Amino acid sequence: MNWAYFAGYFDGEGSLVFSVAKEKRERFLKNSLNDGWGINPQLTISSYDYETLKEIQDFLDSFDRKVNKHQASYYDVKKARDSQTRDCGRLIICGWKRVDWVAKNLIPYSINKKQQLVIYRSLVRHIIAPAPEYKIKRKPTKKHFLCIMEYVDKINSLKSRNRGKYNTQYFRDLWGMN
Repeated sequence: MNWAYFAGYFDGEGSLVFSVAKEKRERFLKNSLNDGWGINPQLTISSYDYETLKEIQDFLDSFDRKVNKHQASYYDVKKARDSQTRDCGRLIICGWKRVDWVAKNLIPYSINKKQQLVIYRSLVRHIIAPAPEYKIKRKPTKKHFLCIMEYVDKINSLKSRNRGKYNTQYFRDLWGMN
């Protein structure tokens, strides 16, 4: 396993997604600067080839001892839908720093998803990393949250279909910041 093979597999079977959700636990809402909204990036790969997904996970985990002290990728199995005949494996890589590290290593070899990865790295370097509220408390202001969402919208615009209701305009309307 190497980065070139991983990039090719990611280009064909992977996705860069953002989970946008509102915190429901009261203790976290108290000090929120954006009404409790959060954004979490994930690189996901879904495939019926369980062995290859496990090889990619092992490849990433071999770096974890050097890069991260905690595991930030995991493997699970999605149950088959009614129209599908078998379960599908899914590798998920999550967290701003972890996804950034993987994106940095995939960019030289990626073809189909290179632009998405480049925009993501730009988001991390220019918006996430310099922001003290993200480095220390993970509490972005509404203005900072909108800046992040603009990058998310750029990435999502490169995908083949519409991506959910949460976009920059949704939050501008929600907060009256037009």
